[in-house]
Amino acid sequence: MAFDDLRSLLGDENNTDEMDEVIEEESLPRTQPDQKRSSRVNISPQAFFVVNMLLFFTVCLLSLVFLLLTGRLVPG
Repeated sequence: MAFDDLRSLLGDENNTDEMDEVIEEESLPRTQPDQKRSSRVNISPQAFFVVNMLLFFTVCLLSLVFLLLTGRLVPG
């Protein structure tokens, strides 16, 4: 592999076993799937999406109002 060639160029051939172990551990499937945020809060994915969209649009509207009030968006 190209990775082995790079290691031989750098003279770092003694750590090949450690790197192979790390690569094998990363390729193994996880025994427990990661919990999603919506399942930790016990709401449906649709409700989670709606809450996220409401927060997003609220931040957008507040920043737009701030820019309009300070005159940075439309000088006046």
